[in-house]
Amino acid sequence: MLFILDSDVDKYGGFFWEDKSQHMALISSDPLGPAWKPPAIHSSRLPKKILKLGPPDFGEVSPGNYLMQPKVYEALKPLWADAGEAFEAETTRGPYLLFHVTNEIDGLDCDRSEMTFFDEEKTRVMMINRYKFRDDVIQGNHLFRIPQSYKLESFVTQEVKDIVEAEGFTGFYFTKIRWAE
Repeated sequence: MLFILDSDVDKYGGFFWEDKSQHMALISSDPLGPAWKPPAIHSSRLPKKILKLGPPDFGEVSPGNYLMQPKVYEALKPLWADAGEAFEAETTRGPYLLFHVTNEIDGLDCDRSEMTFFDEEKTRVMMINRYKFRDDVIQGNHLFRIPQSYKLESFVTQEVKDIVEAEGFTGFYFTKIRWAE
């Protein structure tokens, strides 16, 4: 089972790059390198009911860039250590690790998936309505992105969701993907 990984912004609010130009610049799945330093990250203006919950264990800054408490990183590291790179990050809600997903897999079975296209020639994907993955290609990958969705989505396995739920980590939102038959 696969899920689209997101953050629960309705319950915990969101995080944003202070320099808004970083949002689109960091969608790349190319490694940023060990010397890279994350720019300032702030949270949206939060209502009192969200502030009472405290900072979440997990949040998204931009596609493929996730903030997490060190305890989250340590718990998930066995599943996705090879899927990206981690950086120390300072936010307006305290210190976090920023995890940048570099694992990009061309594992979508385009012939069997259901997609909406921008053009009649069906060369530019607008959206994927139902997914069909090639199991032999994605097997063993617990966190990854695909080129067909312009790297805007990250996918995780049931094993990731199970750890998050067992540990009671906050801020995660998992969307079960719609499968093409």
